[in-house]
Amino acid sequence: MESGRKQYRKEAHNAFQLARETVADFTQQAEANGFSLEANLDYSEGAEVANVHVDEEAFRRALRNLLDNAMKYSPDCRTVWVDGSIEDHQVLISVRDQGMGISAEEERAIFEKFVRGNAAKRAGIKGTGIGLAMVQQIAVAMGGEIRLRSEVGVGSTFTLVLPLADG
Repeated sequence: MESGRKQYRKEAHNAFQLARETVADFTQQAEANGFSLEANLDYSEGAEVANVHVDEEAFRRALRNLLDNAMKYSPDCRTVWVDGSIEDHQVLISVRDQGMGISAEEERAIFEKFVRGNAAKRAGIKGTGIGLAMVQQIAVAMGGEIRLRSEVGVGSTFTLVLPLADG
């Protein structure tokens, strides 16, 4: 991906539908680990126009990584929330947890390859530190970005932001 050799097959998809399907596919894994997923990705106001041009496999891989991370870094609260909205001609898919959170000093670096938060290392949580770098690369390749809002001891919200498809 990083070298630019990965060829994405971008096609029109309803982002909320694709996210709902991904959450449904991930539910068994979540439940096996004692977690529940709460998704607010229904066809509410604006949902009918939540069309984006994405590579379906890459979109699903990015969302699964965010779901997996939310579970991995939330040892106490066993619920993960997935929300969708449309703002400023963009579709936002957010994954929120009430886990350990990420310090402000680490927020920018957390998207670099092989970087893991200090709290995660202290807690002995396994990982390679490449998942969020991959999510960021996928988001950028789809014309979007990944946003992070986090507070240590409160939790994190990662938001995949993708431009609405024209027309």
